[in-house]
Amino acid sequence: MNKTSFYLKLFFLLLSILGIRLWLIANFATSVPISDQWTAEGRDLFIPYLNGNFNLGSLISAHNEHRVFFTKLSSLLLFMLNESQWDPMVEIVFNVFLSMTNFVITVFILKNIFINYSNNIILFTTWLLWLNPYATDTILIGFYSHWYWMILLTLGALYGFLLGTTFSLRWVFGLFCGIAVCFSMASGFLILVAILILNSYLAIIDSRIRKNYFVTIILCLLLISLGISLLVEIPRHDSLRAHDFLSFIFKFFQSLAWPWNDFAWLGIVMYLPLLILTGKIIWLKQKPNNPELFLLGLGIWVILQVLSLSYGRGNTSGIPSRYMDVLSFGTLVNFWAILILYRDEYFKNLASLVYSFSYIWKGLWIFGMTVMLTQFTILPLLQFFASENPDYLRKVRELIITQDKNNFRTSQIIPSEWGIAADIILNPKLQVILPASLRIEKHLSIKPEQLNGTAFTVNGIVPTVGKYLGEDVIGSYHPQQGVTATGTLVTETIVIAQTYMEIPISGYLGIEGTQLAILVTGQQPMIIKPVSLIGNSWSSIRVAVPSEPFRLQATDLRPDAWFAFAIPKGIGRLSFAVEQLLSVSLLILIISIAGLLYMLSCDSCLMPKEE
Repeated sequence: MNKTSFYLKLFFLLLSILGIRLWLIANFATSVPISDQWTAEGRDLFIPYLNGNFNLGSLISAHNEHRVFFTKLSSLLLFMLNESQWDPMVEIVFNVFLSMTNFVITVFILKNIFINYSNNIILFTTWLLWLNPYATDTILIGFYSHWYWMILLTLGALYGFLLGTTFSLRWVFGLFCGIAVCFSMASGFLILVAILILNSYLAIIDSRIRKNYFVTIILCLLLISLGISLLVEIPRHDSLRAHDFLSFIFKFFQSLAWPWNDFAWLGIVMYLPLLILTGKIIWLKQKPNNPELFLLGLGIWVILQVLSLSYGRGNTSGIPSRYMDVLSFGTLVNFWAILILYRDEYFKNLASLVYSFSYIWKGLWIFGMTVMLTQFTILPLLQFFASENPDYLRKVRELIITQDKNNFRTSQIIPSEWGIAADIILNPKLQVILPASLRIEKHLSIKPEQLNGTAFTVNGIVPTVGKYLGEDVIGSYHPQQGVTATGTLVTETIVIAQTYMEIPISGYLGIEGTQLAILVTGQQPMIIKPVSLIGNSWSSIRVAVPSEPFRLQATDLRPDAWFAFAIPKGIGRLSFAVEQLLSVSLLILIISIAGLLYMLSCDSCLMPKEE
C-alpha cells in the first residue's frame, strides 16, 4: 500500500468515526450537565473561577477517588474559548476529537512496530474498536474525558518510556507521559506498574544493559508511589467494592470476557493468545522484541485495570460502558498476539491449530461486538438517554424557574446527591454561565407600561401551545381579543456577551403584517424571519449578536394571526460551531462510507505482507 492510499483510508476511517459519533450525540446527548458534572465542574471548577479564588489546587483536587487534572483543565479552556459559557455539548464533541487522536496514535504505533504486516490489517482492526459505540457513557457525557486522557498518556508512556532507549528524547517524552498519567484518573499510574514488571524481567535476562533498566525501574517506583499517594478513600463507595473473593474473581473474568461480559468463562478464551505468548517468552527466557514488548505492556495494563475494576466495583452488576474503552484494548492485544504466534517458529508444528483457533477467536470477537451493538448493551443505553433527556431538561429548568427542590430528584440521571446538585444549580453565578437550553431570562426586558395599547402581553400565546419550556414569553395572542389584537412592542435594551444568540419563536411570524426585528442605534433594523412557518409549536432561530446593545421590535398587524418569542439567549462561538457540525453528522457519515467503498474497490487486500 502506498502512502497516499494509506492516508486516504485513514482519513475516511476517521471521518466514519466522526460521523457515527456526531450522529449519536445529535440524537442522544443533552446540553444539560449530568451527574458528577455539577460537583466536579460546576462546584469545584467554575464557581471558584467565577469567584476569583481559582488556583492550581482546583485542578488537582480530588473528585471521588480521582485526580482528573486534564479533564478539568480542558473543561476550563473550553469554557473560556466558548465566551464564558458552560456547554456540555462542546465537551462531548471535544471528546470525539480526543478519541480520534487516540485512534490515530494507536494506528501509527502499530504501523511503526508491526512493519511486516499489511497496513490494512492495522487500519481496519483498530477501526473496528472505535467504530462500535459500545462506550456510550464516554461518548455522550462530556465529563468522562479522563478515560480518553488516560488512554492517550498510557500510549505515550508505552511507546516512549517502555520502548524507547534510556535517556533518548523518546524515552524522556514517555517519562513525561508517565508523570502526567498519574493525574488523569485514579488508575492512571497502573501503566507504570506494567512498565516496572517488564523492565524487571528485562533486567534479569539482559545483563548487558541492566543499569539502563534499573534507571527506569527506580523512576517507575517513584511514580507509582506518587500515584498511590494521590488516591483518595471514599467511604460511601465501600458498598460498591468486592466484599469476597468470589465476587472479585467473577467480576475479573467477566471483564476479561469483553465483549462477552455476560459469559465470564470466556475471559480465559479471549486472553488465551496473550497468555500463550507470555508463557512462551518466560519459558524460553527470551528478550521480547518491540512488537511483543508493546503487546505485553498494553496487555498487562488492561489486566491491571481489570483488577482495579474488579475490586473497586466488584459488588455491582454488569460492566459500566465507560470502562469498555479500556477493555477493548484487550481484544486488540490478543488479536495481534494471534498473528505473532502464527508466524512464530516455536509453534511451527502447531500452525494449523493456531490457524483454526485464530478463526474461532476472531469469530467470537466480531460476533460479540455485533451482539453487544444490537441487543445487550448499546441499544438499551441509547433508549435510556433518549427517554430520560427531555424529562431531565424539563426538571432542571423547572428547578431554576421555581427554586423548588422537591420535584427535582425523580429523574434517573439526576445524581443520588440530588440536594447538593440542586444547590449548585441554584447558585446565581453558575446560572449566568449555563448553556442556552438552561438560560431562563426572568426579566423580560419590558416594563408594564410598554404593553399598554399593544397586542403583546406576557405569555400572550395560544393556550394549547404553552410557555417555552415553562419560561415566560411575550406574545400577541390576547386573553380577551385572541388573534384579532394588533400592535407593536419595543423591548428594553438587551446585552448578550456571546457571539451568537437563539430566539425561541412560536406562531406565525413571517407572514405579511408580522415582523420581529433587531434594533441597534444608528443602524438599519435586522429582520428575523424563520425559514418556514412554525405554527403552534416552539422553534429557535439563531443569529449573530450585534456588536452593540440592542432592542427587539415585535410587530403584529394581522387580525388573523399571532406570534410569540422568548428573550434571546447567548450562544458561545464553540457551541454554535458544534451545532453546525452536529447538523451535518449524517452527511459526514455518508461521505466516509462512500470514500471507504471507493478505496476498498481500488485495494481490497487485507492479507499480511509476504516475509
